[in-house]
Amino acid sequence: MGISSRVTGVDIGHHSIKAVTLTKWRNTYSVVSCAELLVPDDIFADNHMLDYQKIVKKLKELKKGLPLFSRKVAIAIPDSTVITKELQLDSYQSPETALANLLCDQVPFLIDDLAFDYALLRNVGSSTELGPTYRVYAARHSLLEHRITVLRDSGINPFFISPHGQSLLAIWSQLQIATQRKNWLLVDIGVTQITLCRGGEAPLCKVFDKASCVPNTVTDDWMMSLRQQLHLYQSLAAVEPVEGIWLSGGGALSLGVAQQLEQSLLLPCEGINLNLLLTGPTPKCSIPNAAFSSALGLAFNGLDWLEEQRVSSR
Repeated sequence: MGISSRVTGVDIGHHSIKAVTLTKWRNTYSVVSCAELLVPDDIFADNHMLDYQKIVKKLKELKKGLPLFSRKVAIAIPDSTVITKELQLDSYQSPETALANLLCDQVPFLIDDLAFDYALLRNVGSSTELGPTYRVYAARHSLLEHRITVLRDSGINPFFISPHGQSLLAIWSQLQIATQRKNWLLVDIGVTQITLCRGGEAPLCKVFDKASCVPNTVTDDWMMSLRQQLHLYQSLAAVEPVEGIWLSGGGALSLGVAQQLEQSLLLPCEGINLNLLLTGPTPKCSIPNAAFSSALGLAFNGLDWLEEQRVSSR
């Protein structure tokens, strides 16, 4: 892969837009550039829609700063806008229509109003009389079309869209390979939300609201919610105990956050070092910090998807 395989992960947040342009050569990743643009506080309208005029203006500004041949963009939509189901088919039939019919029976929307994708769960035990199990993701067409429109009107090509949590799971996956810490949890501290992520046999991607907290400040309410989510996860899932916490997101950069969480959770906590994941040559000015985790995860997933498409088309 070379210049033609560059992917830019674009994370549109409530206070800024972060972008990371990534390229891959064999099994090594290199960051070509990263950028951040501040946005108005009212960039988001109702129902997760974006203010068209304001976001297009900012995205056009972002585009001017991207390296050449970096127009392939991977973006995320909020996890709360995505319906996730595990559905098992009655037989080994073509999944497209069968999953659509099953999904229609389980959601309060018309199937024509939804776009959906699916992945085969290979490690899930199935009855010998039934077919395979799939994890299905669905989102409203209106939301997806809105995001695609603002990007294309900015001169950017959004070729890959995924739930926000998937970008963080990509970071967790790369971290556990680089550090050999498979029993660590990734906690992303955003402006409005906290996201807990862990891959493996019992994957976790849990989002809870941070509305009661002062931005970039750890409070008793915040820590209590995190402790409760950890306890619930480990009591319901047959998983090995969490041995440590990686911190990502802008809140991970706040002074004293790791120490306060260590005292609250009685677990080692540390801000993630994204340099561990970038095994190829990376300009010093382009090394992202923990606040760029989601954008980097989007770029990882976008590159992996491109590679899968090339392999399947051979």
